[in-house]
Order: sequence, then structure tokens, then C-alpha cells
Amino acid sequence: MKGENARRPLPAFELGQLVSNRYRIVGGLGRGGMARVYLAEDMKLGGRLLALKLTRTYDGAERFIDEARLLSALRHPGLPEIVDYEPPDDQGLALIVMTYVEGETLAERMRRHGMSLPFAKALRYLLQLARTLQYLHAQRPLVVFRDLKPANVMIDGRDDAILIDFGIAREFKPGAARDTLMLGTPAFAAPEQLRGEQSDARTDLYGLGGLAYYLLTGGGFFSSASSGSRPTWLREIPPGFVASVERLLSERPGDRPDSAADVVREWQQYAGSAGACEPGAPVGMPAVGPFQSGPGASSDRRGKGVRIAAILSAYPGAGATFVARMLSSRLNRLGVAHALTECPGIEPELYRWLDGGRRMPGRAVFADPSGAGSVSPAWREGHADYYPLRPDDPPGGAPAPGFASWLNGIGAPLVLLDVSGAWQDDRVSDWLAAHADAIYAVADPLPVKWTERRQRGCTELLTSSTRAGASTGWIANRDMDFSGRGEWLSLFPERPMLAVPHLPPADAASWLWQGGDISLPKRAAADADAFCAHLLR
Repeated sequence: MKGENARRPLPAFELGQLVSNRYRIVGGLGRGGMARVYLAEDMKLGGRLLALKLTRTYDGAERFIDEARLLSALRHPGLPEIVDYEPPDDQGLALIVMTYVEGETLAERMRRHGMSLPFAKALRYLLQLARTLQYLHAQRPLVVFRDLKPANVMIDGRDDAILIDFGIAREFKPGAARDTLMLGTPAFAAPEQLRGEQSDARTDLYGLGGLAYYLLTGGGFFSSASSGSRPTWLREIPPGFVASVERLLSERPGDRPDSAADVVREWQQYAGSAGACEPGAPVGMPAVGPFQSGPGASSDRRGKGVRIAAILSAYPGAGATFVARMLSSRLNRLGVAHALTECPGIEPELYRWLDGGRRMPGRAVFADPSGAGSVSPAWREGHADYYPLRPDDPPGGAPAPGFASWLNGIGAPLVLLDVSGAWQDDRVSDWLAAHADAIYAVADPLPVKWTERRQRGCTELLTSSTRAGASTGWIANRDMDFSGRGEWLSLFPERPMLAVPHLPPADAASWLWQGGDISLPKRAAADADAFCAHLLR
């Protein structure tokens, strides 16, 4: 009967189906050859979201029971927790209920970053995973995960790496010559594991090395048999760290470090200096023509791998929100992962600009001025993550100290921050000078509100930010041919880096009401795309 059950396809739960008279299915999370994972609401606990894993036991190896037994005894911030379990029924179907980790897999994060994470970001995740392995290996008997790979690492809303899917984890059996299951992902599995030999803590260390190699070579897969054609390490990876990873990838287990604790101690020395490392060159950006950078242009002055580009209006009505939305539209067309959000302190408009009442997913989160909330689930359309302020929140206030960390946790390499006129609040301008990697001021041909005080304040903000290492510049919005155009352009403290053409009112209204990508004239589209390339430098 077990063999017959193993050959049967797994049944599928339907949306809205009540499982075990308690869990209502609200969506699918993933599927494989041996399991399906669903998102469900716990009807007994007020709709709490949980992950349900449906699997089937097979000949002589009830993997599901092993996973439930292992996980139920573990408590660590880098692991999900078991909250319920149902043993196999007469058809071999079994269920495990776990805490739901909101976010995206490390494989998805890599793809959204063009297969190039900066060293500081990769090291954060690798150190967290090493500490999780340290915890697993400290159990008695020790627990060997055996399937460390990008798809089994979830990056949650706080930008923490969580190890998921204990489908082939085993307790180490002293004296055993072979594992009962010879499974794993070949690109990350240790040689002894692929040979079916006994796996131990050093097997996981090899997987950690394979994962580090993947993250820091632009998505490469390590193979000892192809040393002559291996991917190259991304720039600015410390040579000592490269040597450490190569030790983890040693063919013989005895040549690897003795424990995950040793790896944590060795890698910790790089954590302090990782912020000074330059990120790898952006990948996935189409080639564009030469672009003249503004003063202070630099590559991510803090090396955190997330560039915060603030778009502000030199005076009310200049069009910062429109320009930020237009740049997001162009980035989406170019296939560049990014986020668009609003700066605390402004009048919330983005929600209505994006037709949030109809288009924003019900569970998606809003921008969090306090910086204490989660960044997941995001309102994602194409390559853009949208984080509007709550439309009913009153304007005023300023970003909390944790707001910059919240933006960095979004996971996109570029964040467009609509500041509009909130920069005139000293608290907001101080925050921008401290945290924005780029600041661009927008002005249009109707500068009746461009008072001397605003001109002086805006110029002072850009000047101080330039001194701090940020890219700064000006954007001419609603550019058009008119008799006073030369005089208007002369009002800018420096030549605008981008001129956004005046759109026919009917086109602008259609874009506002229908959403989607904005259509620009050919020359203006090329200029906007070149500016987008500059944003990523």
C-alpha cells in the first residue's frame, strides 16, 4: 500500500477549503514532487496566518514524521516553529502546520537584485545562517539540515534569513556508515552526501560554503571538477573571506572547519568592515548612452546595497510625486527591481495615484513612519514594490530614527522616496542629509511659489548632502517650448540633470486613471532611461 500511495499525485486544496475543521486555505505558497505548501488562516485563533505543508509518506521512510519531530523541539529565531501536526492517514497523507514566514526566498531576492548582492548584505544573511546551523549542531543528538540552498532560505520582513523546509534534515547517528536517504540539491550538497555516506555537521558547512559562493559570484554554482571555468568572485570581496569559503568547500570533510561556531567567529571579523565594501556592479540594466552625473555622484556612499533616492519639490506643486511615479514606470519597463514610497510628513497621495482602492492587495503593508513594522507582504506590480502612506493619515511629523533601516529592509536595490515639500521641515531635511544616497529637486515653469527662502533652503540641503557624499541635482518638470524657457532654466542653481516634458492633459489624465506605464516621446524616454541608469550608480 505504501508503494501504491507514493505513486499517487498529491491532492490539491481549494481556496476557501476548511482543513481539519480549523485551517481555511487562502493561497498557495509552493509545491514540489513530494509536498504542497499552502497559506491558511487559523479560524480558532482569529485568522492567524500559518503555513500548511501537505505531504505523503513513502516506502519505509516517513519523512514528514521526521520533520515534525525535529522541528517541534527546536526554538530559534532563524527557524519556523511547528504549531500543529496530523499523522499520515490511510492514504499516507500527512500535515504539518508551521508559523508563516512572510517574505521572499533568497533565490527570489537574488533575481530581483540582478544576481548581485553587495558583500555587506550577503554577509548579514550568511552570518545569520551560520548561527542557525550552530544552534542545530548544538542539539544532542545534533541535527544536520542537509539541504542548504537559496530556495530554502526565506528573507523575512525584517531582512532576516530564516531556514525553511526541513524535508531531509536528520539526526546524526554515530557509527552509521550511510544515511537512510541520499537526497539533497547537487549544486549545494557535499560530496559525501552525494555518495550516500554518513552526513554530519561538516556536510552543512559545505552547503553554507556553496551558498556563499552562489551569493558572491553572481549566482554561480561551485563544482570542484570545473576549476578552470568557475565564475569569478564579485569585486571587493576580502581575500580572507574568499579563502574561508574555499575551506568550507573542501572535498574532504576533515579539511573543512570543525564547527559552525568556528565559522561564526571567523566571519564576525568582516562584519564591522563590510559596510565599506562597494556593491557589485548592477546587473540586468540595459545599456544606455553616456550620462553626465551631478556633483557628489558616488556608488552607494554607505555600502549597504540599497540606494535611497529622494525626490522633492522645490516648492508646492512642482511635481515631485509625478516625477517619482514616472521614474518608477521607466524602471519597471527596464526590468529594474525597485520600490516607490512616500516620506513621512507629506500629504499622502501615492495610494490614490496608484488607484490603491482597487489595486492594492488586501494584505499588503503601508509605509511605516516608525520603522518598527514589517516590509512584507509588499504591493508588487512587475518589478516595483509600492509602499504608500496610509491615505487617511494626517500630514506632518517626520521619519523616525528607524525609518532608514525599514527602507533598507525592503530588499530592492533602489528606493524612490517621494518627499514633495516635506523637506521644508528641519527634521525631515536633517533626516535626508543623514540617510539619502541621492536627492533631486524638481521645479517647473510656473515658479510663482519659488520664494527666495525656499530657493535658499533647497540649495542648502543639496549642498550639505553633496558634502556628505550624496548624489544631488535638479529636474526640470513640465518642460516645453515657450518664450521664457531660457530665463526659467537660468533660475536653476545648476543645469538640470533631467528634463521631463509637459504631457498633454488628456495623456496625463489617462495615465492617472488607468495606471500602467507612462508614454514619453522617444528622446524624453531615452533621457529618462539614462537617468534611471544614473540612479543605480
